[in-house]
Amino acid sequence: MNFNFFNLNYHVSQDIQSRFYGQNSESRYLNDDWIFNHWTTDVETIFLLQLIDTNFNNLLSLNNFLFAQHQDFLRRCPIKKSKSGETVFDVNCLSSEIGEPIQYSGEEEEQALEAIDEIFGDEINRWEQYAEIYQPGFAASSALIYIEKLLISTFKVLEDFEPSTKPRKRSTNMSIIDGKMDILRTEYSINFNLPSKLAKTFFAARTARNMFAHGDWENVVKPFAELTARDLIEGAQDFTKLLSEALSKRYA
Repeated sequence: MNFNFFNLNYHVSQDIQSRFYGQNSESRYLNDDWIFNHWTTDVETIFLLQLIDTNFNNLLSLNNFLFAQHQDFLRRCPIKKSKSGETVFDVNCLSSEIGEPIQYSGEEEEQALEAIDEIFGDEINRWEQYAEIYQPGFAASSALIYIEKLLISTFKVLEDFEPSTKPRKRSTNMSIIDGKMDILRTEYSINFNLPSKLAKTFFAARTARNMFAHGDWENVVKPFAELTARDLIEGAQDFTKLLSEALSKRYA
């Protein structure tokens, strides 16, 4: 089980940090300072208010939701990482969720132990499936949904700026993200390209999302051999930053 995948921190707003203290008050790794560095004209301010700020808050919400989901999963999961780095099966953790094992009346102790061991084995397999399929698949899907929603919002704003432009439908041989980026470049003359590392991150996320959605569950975990939940969120943040810079340069 890839414990490193679950490496998100809770993102606390500055208002909360100034009013409260606690275990999450210092856990902040997403940086929104860059949002205000590129906006000077009225047009740019409109973009900021209508597009970037709202969507960045959505990204923070997504990060915090995944953090809460992952923390609860790790708390309940009977597969633990020991101090020495070994993977161990915590029977007590599992028993606290499903109850203590029982021996049926008239059942031999050896039979009961064999049945319980088999049940525990099934539970180990099930929790491994949760860790390798549901959690990465859902995280990848959620990050891509955020980016697709951001692009949809961008096109809605562009309708007000360039009402005469009627963008074509994206090519069916492209993903939604690639297709919309291509339309931004070719029809709105927005210089918007992704660095190689970021493109690889989204390609891996899209691969995992597609396998997760279409039932190819045996391979969902493969793109996450070196990819974590934080890579997905920080990649979405970088995408937002690059899009805001491209829009700023185009309409400044």
